[in-house]
Amino acid sequence: MLIYSLLCCFSLLPIERFQPIDHPTFEEGKPTEQIQVNRRFSKKGNVQTILIPSGPFMMGGKGFNEAPPRRIFLDSYFIGKTDVTVAQFKAYCIDKHIDFSKFEKPMWGWIDNHPMVNITWQQARDYCKWAGGDLPSEAQWEKAARGEDGRIYPWGNKFDRRRLWTSKTDNGQASSTVAVGSFPTGSSPSGCLDMAGNVLQWCLDWFSVDSYSSQPSRNPHGPKFGGMRVLRGGSLINYDPDNFRCSHRYYDVPANRNFYTGFRLAAPR
Repeated sequence: MLIYSLLCCFSLLPIERFQPIDHPTFEEGKPTEQIQVNRRFSKKGNVQTILIPSGPFMMGGKGFNEAPPRRIFLDSYFIGKTDVTVAQFKAYCIDKHIDFSKFEKPMWGWIDNHPMVNITWQQARDYCKWAGGDLPSEAQWEKAARGEDGRIYPWGNKFDRRRLWTSKTDNGQASSTVAVGSFPTGSSPSGCLDMAGNVLQWCLDWFSVDSYSSQPSRNPHGPKFGGMRVLRGGSLINYDPDNFRCSHRYYDVPANRNFYTGFRLAAPR
């Protein structure tokens, strides 16, 4: 089962290597002053969220399915500081009279402060709706991850394995998730944690290879139809630094469940 899941995930990784574009200089790991960090908690579930103010940012890159890089404008929104945890999802199940025991337990068991995993796209979205929001659009996710300065990774332009949870020696080496927020030095400019590593994160959008060339430049929400949903962030089973870039795109069948896939909440202002 584990080998099959890993092979399925690796089959989704883009083949073409990323060609870097010009990026501004700044102090690595230091949040920029472009985004004011304002926080609130979700209507239900006690999820801490961070305000992302309205404004433009540079979305995409020159890698496979990321082109063309483009300037996108987003209205303000809130997004989870971390992924939704097991404890937060359990609270939702209690409130909705859902039998939590029916969810497949990961190899390391259910740990309350770890990200919730082994859920489908719809199950993740149902939680977000209950909490007063939705899954983030792909554009919302990327802006929260990289800010407005076009950085490659949430913390800066240089890959640093000390700033995230990932396999250390080869794909699949890490044997479990870790508690959310375990790597504060990996914070994004907005103050979001775990935007790279630990678990992949479901996004609202349908996936399309060429969607960037056809979507509007203001509040894009992806294609209207599709067979795959977007995932972002890289996970514990990945090793290659390329997999953790803010613009890197994954995709999967929305009905799939994996031990390396979680989600975070987004909500309107």
